[in-house]
Order: sequence, then C-alpha cells, then structure tokens
Amino acid sequence: MTERNTGAVISNIFLYYDASTGRNCASNVRTAAGGAGTAARISVSIWADGGSAVTDDGNYAQYAGPVSAYARGKCVNVKGVTYASGGRYGSVQRSGHCG
Repeated sequence: MTERNTGAVISNIFLYYDASTGRNCASNVRTAAGGAGTAARISVSIWADGGSAVTDDGNYAQYAGPVSAYARGKCVNVKGVTYASGGRYGSVQRSGHCG
C-alpha cells in the first residue's frame, strides 16, 4: 500500500486462496519504507460478501495476520492499515478473489 503523503510503499497486502478448503488468507507486511523491524500499529481484515470481518490489529514490527475467511462461491474483501513514523499512514480496501 502506498502512504498518502509521500507515495512511498509502506506495506504489501498478500491474499491467498486454498481451493481444497474454500478459505482465503491475508496478511499485511511492512516494508523498509514503512518501518519494518520497528513495532508500530498495523492491521489486516478479511471478510466474504455478507460475512463478518476477521481482523488482526496490533503493534507489530513486521506484519499483521494471517487472517482467514471461508468464501467458496463468494467474493472476499481485504482491508489493510499501516502506520509509519511521524504519524504517517496508508490504508487500502479492495475486493479480492471471487470463486
């Protein structure tokens, strides 16, 4: 995800799907520009259309997650928020895999 003020990539959201179980899994991984190695607030949420969000939110040095949701035959949504030094942050929400 790109930090709003500087355009620097401060984290990457990864979304995986396991066809054998119908589960999607997501994590939000901090980059060097986002302060990897230094604990700061970072979160990731995942939910299937019509379902409740599963969230991991805390002060982590590297990543939030993984979180997972059953979504066979549905679309899955992912949201990530990453805070960097000086109060900067980035946020992204998007629909992911449908299947």
